[in-house]
Amino acid sequence: MKINPLVSIIIPTYNRAKLIKETLNSIVAQTYSNWECIIVDDGSTDNMLAILEAYTQKDKRFHYYTRPSTRKKGANACRNYGLDIAKGDYIIFFDSDDVFSETALEERINSFKKNDVDMIITSMGLFTEISDLKVDENRFIFKANLEHNIDEFIVGDKLPWSIHRVTFKSSLIKNKIYFNEEMLRFQDVDFNIRVLKNLVPKYLSIDRTDCYYRNDTKSNERYNNKIFIDTVFENFYILYANIFKSLDKKKKEKLQKEIVIKLFVFIKAYYKKQNNSKIIIKIIKLFKEEFEISVSQQVALYSIYILNRFYYNKKGYFTITKKIRNMISE
Repeated sequence: MKINPLVSIIIPTYNRAKLIKETLNSIVAQTYSNWECIIVDDGSTDNMLAILEAYTQKDKRFHYYTRPSTRKKGANACRNYGLDIAKGDYIIFFDSDDVFSETALEERINSFKKNDVDMIITSMGLFTEISDLKVDENRFIFKANLEHNIDEFIVGDKLPWSIHRVTFKSSLIKNKIYFNEEMLRFQDVDFNIRVLKNLVPKYLSIDRTDCYYRNDTKSNERYNNKIFIDTVFENFYILYANIFKSLDKKKKEKLQKEIVIKLFVFIKAYYKKQNNSKIIIKIIKLFKEEFEISVSQQVALYSIYILNRFYYNKKGYFTITKKIRNMISE
């Protein structure tokens, strides 16, 4: 291993002029100096360009690009473009509103030097204001077991890890795997499943918080937005259509009940009267085609869809949903 290997930090961004300075400052402050930061803008309409030009002129380790017009709009296309041009021995995908602790890169590289692994996953904290970085006490501590973590990505309540927490050896993923540019949501789940399943990496989990996710309270407003939720369900369909293609019959049988519960919980949590009914029917049909769903499970899925469409939050709603949920296990 090189004494000071190059780390490529890839950041997609769109209209984050008010937030990205804190992200870039946290990179400048790193105790490890051999890095390049590739920022790919997705067509921002704010003053992002002026901010990024200031950073690139002051520090040549920053590189700013605009997503090529030949690539599909979206953060995933920006990440893929960044991956193509990255020169680092190690790759980190980061977001334009998150921050690193000062020793994040140094400690990650030292962990690679001490361990023969393809990727390292650390813990992630939360913050609302940059002065208030805190450890997420509810973070999911995962097992270093490949099959277990693939299953958790498919059916778990929480992701074993988000993409921001991972440092990849460039040789593991470069020219081998990319983000699905058709997806606007669940890209972490899709990407991580394919990394684990297709590349079968050796990896290490380190419960050390060295990066922080911005807890944007305004983001909750999106879940009352019809277009946003319709997009979420459309991407849920794409995700599980791809997952089903990768599972053999034995694995489908093992996870059948948990996958149906996952869909039930998802419909209950997000579907409302104003949302697109066709996509819900399409998803349920997909699940029915991929593995046997009992009559009681079908009734439960269609019932929660109808209940949310016509009786959401009305008297008796929560009592009825509990009874419907129990039908999945019958």
